[in-house]
Amino acid sequence: MAFNVNDFVARVSKVQVSHHFNPYRDTCPEHDTPEAPQVRQANLRAYLQALQQFPIKAAWIGQDFGYLGGRRTGLPLTDEMRLSSFEKLYKTAPLKKATWTEAARESTALEAWKLLPTYSSHPPLLWNVVPLHPYEPGDSMSNVPFSRAAAQQCLPFLAELLNQFSPHVVIAVGRLAEDALTQLGVPTIYVRHPSHAGQRKFQEGIQKFMKF
Repeated sequence: MAFNVNDFVARVSKVQVSHHFNPYRDTCPEHDTPEAPQVRQANLRAYLQALQQFPIKAAWIGQDFGYLGGRRTGLPLTDEMRLSSFEKLYKTAPLKKATWTEAARESTALEAWKLLPTYSSHPPLLWNVVPLHPYEPGDSMSNVPFSRAAAQQCLPFLAELLNQFSPHVVIAVGRLAEDALTQLGVPTIYVRHPSHAGQRKFQEGIQKFMKF
C-alpha cells in the first residue's frame, strides 16, 4: 500500500499524553500563533512528501522534541533557525514559522545541522521515538524524558516510517532511542546524544556510520 502522508500526519496529530505537548494538535499560549498546529502539520507533510524523492540510506532517530526545537517547528532535530536549511536540504515545499516570538535556537538542532548538509545527495530520514515535547508538570518550558505511555502510543509511527523508507542503517541518537528501537527489533547503531557535552562523540559517531 502506498504511504499516505495526509493520513499519517492526521494520526500523529491525534495523540494525547499527559504532560506531553503535541505540536500538531496543541497551541502554546506563550509563543504560538493561533494557527500554529496547522502550520506544523503542513511542515511535517512537506517533509514526508519530499523525503520520498531520495534514496534513504540512513535514519537518525532522536528521542523526543525539545521546547526550543520540534515543539516549535514540528520537525525532528530542527529548530526555527534551521528551517531554511531544512527546506534546502530536503527540497521541501516552503516551510513556515509557527510562533510569533523571536526564532529559537536549540543546541541539539545546532549539532545535527552542522553535519546534515554533508549528506545532500542522500539526506537521512529524521524522526523521534516520541514526536511530542515532554515537560515537567507546572513548567511547560522544560525538557524531561518521555513517558512509557507516550512511547506506547508513538512507537507504531516510528515502525511505520522505517518500514516505508527501509533505511540501510538506523542510528539511535541517545540511549532512550536505542532502547525503543531495540523494542521494535530494529538493528541499531548507537551514537552519543549531543547534549551534556556529548557533541564531539555525536559528531564522530555520525561521521563513522554515514560512510556510503
